Amino acid sequence: MLGSRYLVKNFGASGYTLQKSGNFPYWDNPAFQESGDFNPDIVLIMLGTNDTKPYNWTGTEKFLKDYKELISHYCSLDSKPQIFLMTPAAIFPESFKPANHYKMQTNVADTLSSAIKELGEQKQLPVIDVHEYTRIHPEYFLLDGVHPDSHGAELIAQLACEAIQQNR
Repeated sequence: MLGSRYLVKNFGASGYTLQKSGNFPYWDNPAFQESGDFNPDIVLIMLGTNDTKPYNWTGTEKFLKDYKELISHYCSLDSKPQIFLMTPAAIFPESFKPANHYKMQTNVADTLSSAIKELGEQKQLPVIDVHEYTRIHPEYFLLDGVHPDSHGAELIAQLACEAIQQNR
C-alpha cells in the first residue's frame, strides 16, 4: 500500500501484553529486540488487547507507565523513528461466544483506547484510532470476536497507510 520506497516488517507477537507485569510481556519476546535491531524509520505500536484480560489488567497508570517506557525505547534508537500509536481493535465478546474464552474486557479496551489517545496528545505523537473504526465492523471479527479477518486486517493496514502518508 505504501509503495516500493518502504520496507515493511511485522514485529508483532500474538498473545503478548504491553505491560511488563502481564502474563506474556512483549518486552520478553524476541520480536521486541528484533524491532529495534531493524533500525526503523517508522514505528507503529499496536498493543493492549491482551492487557484487557482480568489477570493482566493492573490499571491505566501502570499501563501508561510501561507504554511511555516503550515509546522512550524507540525514541532512543539511532534511526530516530517517527512513532505512531495505535489503539487496539474493538473486541466483541458479547456477540461472539468463542471470544468469551479470551476473557478480554470491552470496558477496559475502551479505557485503554482513550488513554492511548490522550498519551498521543501529551507526547505529540500521531494516533491511529483502530478501536473507533473497528467498533462499527463486528463482521470483520466473525472468527472469534477478537482477531480480525482479512477484511479487518486490510482496514487496519489502510488506516496505518493513510496516517503514514499524512504525517510524512
